[in-house]
Amino acid sequence: MDKYKKEVLSNGLRLLTIPMEGVNSVTVTIFVGAGSRYEERKTIGLAHFCEHMFFKGTKKRPRAFDISSQIDGIGGEFNAGTSKDYTVFYVKADAKHLDLALDVLSDMISNSLFDPQEIEREKGVIIEEINMHDDTPRERVDDVLDGLLFGDHPLGWYIGGLKDTVITFKRDDFLDYLNSLYSASNIVCTIAGKFDEAKIGKKATKILGKLKNFKPKKFDKVGRLKGKERVKLIYKKTEQAHISLGLRAYSLFDPKRYALDVLNTILGRGMSSRLFINVRERLGLAYYIASSSTSYQDT
Repeated sequence: MDKYKKEVLSNGLRLLTIPMEGVNSVTVTIFVGAGSRYEERKTIGLAHFCEHMFFKGTKKRPRAFDISSQIDGIGGEFNAGTSKDYTVFYVKADAKHLDLALDVLSDMISNSLFDPQEIEREKGVIIEEINMHDDTPRERVDDVLDGLLFGDHPLGWYIGGLKDTVITFKRDDFLDYLNSLYSASNIVCTIAGKFDEAKIGKKATKILGKLKNFKPKKFDKVGRLKGKERVKLIYKKTEQAHISLGLRAYSLFDPKRYALDVLNTILGRGMSSRLFINVRERLGLAYYIASSSTSYQDT
C-alpha cells in the first residue's frame, strides 16, 4: 500500500503527498471547498462558470491558449470539475514537469483575469452546456430528484446553473465568489506519483505558499424535508422513460454511511448487482439500471 504524508503549510493549505513506485508520471490535484452549494439564488451556476473562467487566462498566461499549450506541449493531461461540495483541478504529466504543473494550477486559481469579454463569450458555451444537459434525460432526471429531496436549497439546484442567472453574471460576481471561498485554508492539494520525497514539501511551499488565506464563507445547512411534492413528471418526446427514485440518508461523518455503500454495491453497482441481474438480465425490462449513494457534509 502506498504511504502518504500530510502537512499544513504556513498559509493553512493542506498538502497530501503520495509517492508511488513503478511510475514515471505525477498527478497534481487541487480541491477547493467551493461547490455549488455555496451559491445564492441570484448566483445559481456561478461555481461552475467560475471553473470555466480559470482556463481563460491569467496575468502570467493571458490567453486560454497560453495555459492549454503549456500542458499539451509536454504531453500532459489537465481538466477540472465542479460538484456541490467542491471544485477540483488537476494536471497529470511526466514527473520531470512537476514544477510546471504546480505553477499552472496555482496561477489559474490565484491570478485569473476574468476578462469581461471572455465572460460574455463563455456565457454562450455555458448556455449550450445547459441545453445539452436538458437534452439528456438520463442526467436531467437525477437533478429533478435532487430538487424533490432538497427543495429550494443549493443542494437542490442544478450545478450548471440557470440560463436566467448565467446571462446576468459580471466580473465582480466572479471576484466576490473567489474572495469568499478560494482561501488557502479552504484548499487541499494532493501530489501523487514519482517525486523527490525529501524536496516535495519545500517545492510545494514555494509555489502554493503564496496563496492568500482568509476565513472562507460557510454554506447554509439543509433543513428537514419540506413540502408535499414527492413525485414530479416531466414530458419530453423520447423513446424511453427515465425514472429516478431516492431518499435522504447519511452524511459524510455518519459511520453508517459505510454500510450504505456496501448495500449500494449489492443493490445496483456493477453488472452482478441485484438490480442489473433481475431487471435487465432476467426480465429484459431496461437497458440501464443502477443505484448510487452520495453523502454531503450535512446529509
